[in-house]
Amino acid sequence: FLDPDNDGLSNMAEFRLGTSPVDSTDSLRVRAAQAVRRELRLKFRTAHGRRYVLESSDSLEPGSWRIARQEIIGTGNAFELSESSDGPQLYYRLRLKD
Repeated sequence: FLDPDNDGLSNMAEFRLGTSPVDSTDSLRVRAAQAVRRELRLKFRTAHGRRYVLESSDSLEPGSWRIARQEIIGTGNAFELSESSDGPQLYYRLRLKD
């Protein structure tokens, strides 16, 4: 698979994500920061016309993922989420909807 910008994503993956296959700075990056105790902020730049699903899990076990946001519509702007957790850990994953 071709990866001319050497960012670890193939041209096909870049096409699906709506990022440039020749610009290593143009990629989908999810940033996380702790806002206050037990509150996490997630932020990523959306690609125009793309649809995303944000999921979370407290264990990473198969079947443990729950939907945090059902459908995020890409506008080219940043999406930001603040969420609180009562558990000791919480994992997130971002999926691109077909």
